[in-house]
Amino acid sequence: MDNAAFGRVVRSELTPIMKHSGFNISITTQKSYYGDGEMSLMIKKVPSNFQVFLEEYNRWDFTENAEKLVETIRGRINKLMSKHQVDVKLSINWDGSIKYIKNKKEEN
Repeated sequence: MDNAAFGRVVRSELTPIMKHSGFNISITTQKSYYGDGEMSLMIKKVPSNFQVFLEEYNRWDFTENAEKLVETIRGRINKLMSKHQVDVKLSINWDGSIKYIKNKKEEN
């Protein structure tokens, strides 16, 4: 299975689940000379009650739920990779336009 076909499999499986939960993702694939290629997954939109960043001006510290979501997505894609015998380099990122949401506990 080539990289583009594997990308279609991942899109058909992950996109409906994520959209149902209120997330919007985009998946891009690239060919590689040495391996099976690369796959970039960008989380573009989150629900209004899902806090991603711990601090307002720091885009590198994530909440526990945000890290758990990334690990869940990574685990599902790894299972699909082993099922379809594909080895792609995977990167999962958050879009820069996602707004910081204040924690309700911090306000009190």
